[in-house]
Amino acid sequence: MSDYNRAARVYWGAVACVGALVLAWGVAGCLSFGATQWAQLVVLASLVVISGMLPIRIPGTKASVTAGDCLIFLGAIVLGVPAAIVLGAIDLLISSLSTSRRATSWIAAPACMALTAFVAGHVFYLSLAARSGVTRNPVGLSEPLPLEQLFLPLILMALVQYALNGALMATLVALKSRRSVWQCWRASYLWTFWTFFVGAIAAAVVYAAMIKFGLLYVLLSAPVIAATLATYRMYFERVAEQTREAAEMSRLHLATVEALATAIDAKDQTTHCHVRRVQIYCARVGELLGLSAGEIKALKAGALLHDIGKLAVPDHILNKPGKLSTAEFERMKVHTTVGAQILERVGFPYPVVPVVRYHHER
Repeated sequence: MSDYNRAARVYWGAVACVGALVLAWGVAGCLSFGATQWAQLVVLASLVVISGMLPIRIPGTKASVTAGDCLIFLGAIVLGVPAAIVLGAIDLLISSLSTSRRATSWIAAPACMALTAFVAGHVFYLSLAARSGVTRNPVGLSEPLPLEQLFLPLILMALVQYALNGALMATLVALKSRRSVWQCWRASYLWTFWTFFVGAIAAAVVYAAMIKFGLLYVLLSAPVIAATLATYRMYFERVAEQTREAAEMSRLHLATVEALATAIDAKDQTTHCHVRRVQIYCARVGELLGLSAGEIKALKAGALLHDIGKLAVPDHILNKPGKLSTAEFERMKVHTTVGAQILERVGFPYPVVPVVRYHHER
C-alpha cells in the first residue's frame, strides 16, 4: 500500500473491516441451510467461480463484465441475502485475482461487493414486501412468485448494486489519486449500468425456468451463458482493437501537426518558439474558462497551426527587422485567411479552422 495516501488507507481499512463483518454475517446465515439449499448454493458458487475466471474488460475503463451479477441476483431470490453476499464476495475475489496483481484489490473488491449485496438484497426484499406483501426471505422455489411481482424489485436491486458498488470503488480510487469521486466513477463505472440490468433480467428468466424445469435448468443454461460471454468478449476485443487503431492514428496526426508547426516556427526567425508559448497560454486560459475537452484540443491544435498561413508570406517580409510598409503589412495579413484555407481540407474533429482564421481579429 505504498502508493496509498493516509485518507485512502483509512477508507480501505474501513471498507475491508465492514465488508468482512458483513461477509461473516452472510456465511453464518448460510450455515443454517438444508441439504437442498446447500446443493443450490454449491451449483451457483461453481458457476460464479467459472464466470469470474473469465472476466471481460470493458475498453477504456477499469471495469470488467462477468455473468456473476445474474447469479448473485438469482441467489438473492432463491437462497436469500446471506447467499447473495457470499456469491458476490466469491465473484469479485475470483475476478480481481484474474485482473489485478495487488493484494489490496483482492481484499477491497470482495468487501465492497459484500456490502453492496447486503444493501441491494435488503432493498429487493423491502420493495417486494411493499409491492406484493411478500416478506419471506428468501423467496425460494417452493412457493414461486410471478415475474411481474419480481421485475420492479429486481430492477431496484440492480440499480442499488450498480450505484453503490461503483461509488465504493470510485471513492477509493479518488482518494488514492486525489481526484473527484465523480471523475473516477464516470471514467470507470458510468457505462457499466447495462451489465447489472441485463443480469437482473437474466436472473428473472432463469428463475422462471427453474420454477418450470427445476435446478437442472441452471446447469443446462451454462453453455448459453458461456456463449453470451464469448460474444461479449469478441465484441469488446474488437472495440478495443478499433480504439487502439484510432489512438495510433490520432498520435500520428498530432505528430504530423507538430512537425508542420515546428517547420513554420523555424521559418519565422523573429518569433522563435512563439507557437509553443501560445499553445500553453491558450490551453490554460481554456481550462480556466471551463471549456470542454474538445474545445481545448481545438485551441491546442489551433495554437500550433495558427501561423501556418505564413508559408504564403515571403521571407523578406516575414523576417524584416524593421517596421513593415503598408503593402508589406497587407501581405502579412493574408496569412490568417490562407492558413484557414489550407486547414479546411484536413477535417479536424474539432473547430480548428475558426481559431486560425480569426486569431488576429482582436
